[in-house]
Amino acid sequence: MNKFDTIQLPDAVVEEGFDDYMANVNIHRTALNSLKSDFVGAFQTGDINHVKKSFETNLKDVDLHWPEYDKFQAYFDEIGQMPHMWKRGFSREDRRISLLQHSVFMNICSLLKFKQNSEILLSHDGLKWSPCIFKSHCPIENHFREQWYQGALTGRPPFFPGDRNSVTLVHISYNFPYDEKYKDRPELPATKSEWETLVERYLCCKL
Repeated sequence: MNKFDTIQLPDAVVEEGFDDYMANVNIHRTALNSLKSDFVGAFQTGDINHVKKSFETNLKDVDLHWPEYDKFQAYFDEIGQMPHMWKRGFSREDRRISLLQHSVFMNICSLLKFKQNSEILLSHDGLKWSPCIFKSHCPIENHFREQWYQGALTGRPPFFPGDRNSVTLVHISYNFPYDEKYKDRPELPATKSEWETLVERYLCCKL
């Protein structure tokens, strides 16, 4: 176990999550390779401060093009709201680096969970489990959560830079149709058809 309370991951798993997210971020190849090497080493220490430093050091004064950030910056400016991780008093440039570090970290966790959860959902015991995204205190994150449940949003978190949403599996110890004791848990499927829809929505996520 490390300070993230996770088992020590193989470097290849960390690298896959890094590459998956950074595929849509444009920086010079030399800077990218240096960042990747430093980040993987920092991640394996389990120390978030080392992870942050790997990004701050390698991306300082580096020309960084991140279309996803620019898209959501415009969106949040338009609606006049910012999600939790954007409200941290950074300059715009520092915020980009901080959000990129956070998003890569979250993507590694999300990708690992997706592989583990998919194996369970496709097993003979899969019907006992349901994908679930718990609510947070951030209205923006909850908005994207609801969009996912409604089918207006596909894929797996992070849904936007800095997103803290996470899909977990919840044990459903009831038989369909919906058991009354779960009426206060609207995120859980009420019928087998709803369960199938949720599972399909999750399993179609891009690897």
